[in-house]
Order: sequence, then C-alpha cells, then structure tokens
Amino acid sequence: MFKDLVDFSLPVKEDRIISVIGVGGGGCNAVNRMYKEGIRDVNFLVLNTDKPALDASPVDRKIQLGATLTAGRGAGNRSDVGEQAAIESMGEILDALAGPTKMAFIVAGMGKGTGTGAAPIVARACKELNILTIGVVTLPFSIEGPSRKLQALQGINRLKGEVDALLIIHNEKLREMYGNLSLGDAFKKADDILLLAVKGIAEIITLHGYINVDFADVQSVMTKGGIAFMGSATASGPERALTVIEETINSPLLNSNDIQGAERVLLNITSGTDEVTVDELGTITDMIRDRVGQMVNVIWGTCSDESLGEDIRITLIATGFREEAIPDWISLNPPVRKTVRLDSQAPVSHIQKPTPSSSTGNSYPPRAAATSVPANGLNPELQLDKGENKPPAAKPSIQTERSVADRLQEFNYRNLSNPDHIDEAERIPAYKRRGSPFQPGTLFSEEETQSKLTIGSDAKIRPNNPFLHDVVD
Repeated sequence: MFKDLVDFSLPVKEDRIISVIGVGGGGCNAVNRMYKEGIRDVNFLVLNTDKPALDASPVDRKIQLGATLTAGRGAGNRSDVGEQAAIESMGEILDALAGPTKMAFIVAGMGKGTGTGAAPIVARACKELNILTIGVVTLPFSIEGPSRKLQALQGINRLKGEVDALLIIHNEKLREMYGNLSLGDAFKKADDILLLAVKGIAEIITLHGYINVDFADVQSVMTKGGIAFMGSATASGPERALTVIEETINSPLLNSNDIQGAERVLLNITSGTDEVTVDELGTITDMIRDRVGQMVNVIWGTCSDESLGEDIRITLIATGFREEAIPDWISLNPPVRKTVRLDSQAPVSHIQKPTPSSSTGNSYPPRAAATSVPANGLNPELQLDKGENKPPAAKPSIQTERSVADRLQEFNYRNLSNPDHIDEAERIPAYKRRGSPFQPGTLFSEEETQSKLTIGSDAKIRPNNPFLHDVVD
C-alpha cells in the first residue's frame, strides 16, 4: 500500500547527445574496447551480421543486421551483402537513433563485408535524422592483401559522401610507430587508436574544465569537413608543451600528411595533476597557427585526467583540406584509363600546311619548300681527327684555280721523258720560259736596300741608324 502511495525513485533523464556506433566485426571490436575503457556520457551501439560475435559483445544495445538475408552467418567478405543487410534492418536502426542524439560516430574496419557495405547505409540514416555524423574507419594492413584494400577504398569512397567528416586511420602506419607486432597486438593497437580518436572528440564536449567546448563548437569544425586527419602525443618535463605539439604535428597517425592547408582544427588538451599553464597553451596554439596558417579556425578545450600525472596529452583533428592536399594512398577518385585501339586499315589524316594569308601589312614571305633527300643515298661516316684543332684552310679563288690549271696544261710532265726536252729546259733560263721582264745586266745589290743598317767600304755606322737615334721610351 505504501509502495503505491510513496515512490522515491527519480526518473532517469536520457540526455546523452553522442552515440558511438560500431558496424561490422572490426567496428564492433573497437566499440567493445571503448565500452570497457569508458568514454564519459556517450551511448554505445553495435551492429553486425555475425550473430555469435554480436552476442559476445558486452554492449547492451545491439542490432543484428540482415537476419533474414544472412541468417546470422555474416556477410562473407561481400560488401554488397553487408549493404543489403543494413537496408533490411533500416527500421531498427532509425528507432535506435531516435531521441536526443545529435552527434554520431560510425566506427568500422574497411575492407571486409559488413563494415564496408553497411557503414554508408548507417551514416545515411544518421544524416536523415539531422545528426552530425563522423566516420572513423581503418584501412587494412598490407598483409591482408590488395583485394581487401581495393574494397576498403571503394567503401571509403561511398562513406565519404554520407558523413560530415571522415577520419581514416591507416593500419600500416602503426608499424612505423610500434615496429613489428604480433597479429593480435597489431589489431589491439588499431582499436586503441580508434578509442583515442573518438574519446578525444567526444570528451572535449562531455568533460567540463575551465575552458569548455560545447556541441556547437565541434559542429562548426566537423560540418562538411571532408577528409580529416588526427595526431596525438603525450609528453612531460619543463618543455612538455613544445615537445607534445611537435610530436603531435609529426605523428605518423597523420599519415605523412602536412596539416598545412587545413581550414579548421579541433584541439583537445588533457593534463593530469600538473595542470596546463597559460604559457603552455600559448605555445601550443602558436605552433599550430605557424604550421597551418594564422587564419585557421582553432577550436580547443581542456580537460583533466589524473592518471596522466605530470604528463600532458594532445589530440588534434584537422579538417577542411582541399582535394589536392589529400594523400595519394586514399585515391578517392582514381583516374580513369581509356585505351584507344587503332585500326591499321583506317585512313590516317595528314597535317596540311596553311595557305599564305592575303592580308597586307608587315608580313613575312612564305618559306621555300624543303627539298627531300632520299635516305638510301646517305652514308654517314664519323671521322675522328687525333691532331690539334685547326681552323679550316681558306678556299682558293676561282681565278687562282684557273691560272694554276692553265700553267699545268702548258707544261706537260710527260715531255720530261724525252732527253731533248730536258736539254732545252736546261739551256733556256726560267725567266724566259715564264716571260718575266727581268734584265740580265741589272744587279739587285745596286738597288735601294730595305735594311736600316748599311755597311759600306769605309765600315762606318750609318748616321740615320734608328737604333741609335730613336726616341727613348
């Protein structure tokens, strides 16, 4: 009776606006890890076609996708089966998302059947309910094969058009950070990265500090953000602020992508017992603006986690990249290669020379047509001159060539074989044979000498000797 009259229980107000949804085997494993670790004030939901794996999940809210289509046996690595399974269960998905949810994380491992095919359908349902939708997905390890990576890229291409922002974690980058891991540890480390990404974004809203960031701030960064990149690091010591922001910007999680060119940056700064100072906060934000640009929109918030001790942790999400700034390994829009086959019997068009213009003015005359030379008449030969480089000799003139030819024609070398002709050549002086005007009585020694030093019979020095009377330098 008193139980009916007095009820001291208070109604539970479900005001959690953030939902974390795991889709497929990889997504459910990651969300199971998040559920165990705990993310403050969020709802968890797991969706899978594999009923045994779904039953093993510790998450309370769960939906079996495509119960009729797959009979609980999974999608068999076929993304089309995963897509049809999500469409079959669309009513249950919409009912689970109805309520105060304003922000949803779609967590999936791309490359297999359910996550690759169903994640875009679940994201579309969130957008129909006007929910801010953020995709957080992983690309497979290289050991999983090229076909799985190709299917993952196809799923990312479809998911990109259904979400506000898409955060891609490349599992292969984990090898750069942590070296050679066992297979189980490698996938656990991938789950840790997904946990860090979702927790870093969600708790910037749910946890309250001296400087709070509300849902509207996060919405302004994530809405139509496109491809997003995340970096995270932890540091300690007197220079912990500078160290942590440098390691965050250079984090392999950014997939070797420079954050320069990002339009918006979401920053979560978490400190432990040693709270972050104003100077440290200035160092962090100044470094981001120096790297990205002074006009970048930085939304940041602080929260506390005593487990960090004296450490400080930063989680950075950069969005608003131009399409050309996205790394090639994503290949959202791969170029289409078109092969053109030529028919040997088809006519080949020739290039025609343009006709000369009839316009008047300063125009150049047309060039003369080039003379074709048959190729079979050419015998190119390479000659190497081992001597010194000498200038080419001057070509004799035509008159000189004719004069030499005439003289050679007059003188017949064959006459030298006749002794009579030899005697005649010896008797007749050369100047007579050549017709020279030389006079036999003239002595060249009596002519005016060309020398500037003359020695006579008296052996005196010539008075006009230039060597004795020259101007002194």
